[in-house]
Order: sequence, then structure tokens, then C-alpha cells
Amino acid sequence: EIDSQEGDEDEEVAPSSGKAADTGNKDSPAAAPWTEAGSVGFRISCESQADEKKALTQCMKMLEALRAQDASPSALGGSSYAITRTGLAGLLLLRCTSAAPEEPVALAARALEQALSTGVSPAPLVVRLLPMQACCPASVDAVLESLEGLLWPLGNAEAGEDSYRVELKQRGSVRIDSKALIDAIGGLVERISPHARPDLDCAQMAITIDVFDGTACLAVLPGWHRLHGYNLCKAAAATTAPAAV
Repeated sequence: EIDSQEGDEDEEVAPSSGKAADTGNKDSPAAAPWTEAGSVGFRISCESQADEKKALTQCMKMLEALRAQDASPSALGGSSYAITRTGLAGLLLLRCTSAAPEEPVALAARALEQALSTGVSPAPLVVRLLPMQACCPASVDAVLESLEGLLWPLGNAEAGEDSYRVELKQRGSVRIDSKALIDAIGGLVERISPHARPDLDCAQMAITIDVFDGTACLAVLPGWHRLHGYNLCKAAAATTAPAAV
């Protein structure tokens, strides 16, 4: 059994009226039109809707600074991250049409490491900085196909690198059957890493699935527990200040 969480500690979502659609392997919806131009980027959250514009500005400046430190041709020649409109209140997406799936994970990890080491967030109004590595139609088969290209064999138990968890968040009336999806992901992880074990408390890796607008946004994120669930505020607050002399 895989540990999963349908919800987000930084963003509460009211249940949709009526019965949610069971989107399994048949008659799956198409992904939202906004995914056609690229689906690599970030989903960010902030404490208040009043801070959304400032949070987005801070986040884009942070990403530009982090990319400027990377001398690779893809970073120097690629397009910048831009706001993507989804039509859903409180859902803030930044997308880059030229970025590789690995880039948002690397940039987020560097931002979180900076917050951990300095005790200061590089984007103070941003709470969670969740990478998106792929988007697909909201169905079990489509999610598995996308995840198969993102997952990697987990490390050994001695190094504490064999644990994982599933973070599942669903909004709107079009949803994936949670049990079917979780069971299927469990089988995929076991096939790639037979020694892997689910861990709700201290997972080394998280598989994040955010379902909305008939679309599933996916990422496989290393260092989940150590990086405080990719929460910039918690990472900055976790830094121990030097003792006074």
C-alpha cells in the first residue's frame, strides 16, 4: 500500500458538488489546451490571494537568478518562465516551453538548499515550490505512461534512499479513481525498485500528482523529507540560528 494525501497543507480545496467522475482507463479526457505549448514548470502557493502577484514576481526573479548561475547552453539560451492561466482561482503555474523535465527539480532543490543554509527564503511570499515535469490527461493509463519516463531506481536502505510516498491532490469534477491509481503506481514503483518501501513520515522521494481541469501534473521529487516537502517557508524556518557568544 502506498501512502497518499488528497489535499495540500498549504491550500484547502472545497469538495465539488455532485459525484466526481471516475476517470480510469476508458474515455479519458484530453489534457487542458494550455499544456500544448509545454508542461514543464512549477506550481506555487502563497499564504494569501492578495499576495499572488507579488509571489509570482518574486518567484520569477528567483528562477532567473538561479538559471543565470547555470552556464549550460540550455539554460543560457532557453526562454524564461512565464505565468500560465488555468482559469482556477488559487492555482498559480509558471511554465517554460524550452526547459527539460529535470530543470525545475534542480532549480527548486537549489532554492530550498539556499533557504536551509541561510534561514532566508529567496522568495519570501512563496510557500510551496512544486516542480511540474510532465502533464497528461487525467487517467490511470496516461499517468503511468508519463511516470514511467520520470521514475528512477531508488537507492539502498542503508543510505535511507529506499523510501517514497505519493502526494495526490484532486480538484474539480473530473477525477481519477484514487485506489486504482495508487495500486497502479505501487506496481510501477515495485517493478522499477523491488526494494522500495512507502513511508508517510520520512520519505526520501515523493511522486506528486495534481489533478485539475482534466489534466494531471506530475513530478518525481528527491529529498522530499529533508527539503520539507518543497516548502520554502518551512525550509527557511528550520535553520538553526548561531548561538550568541
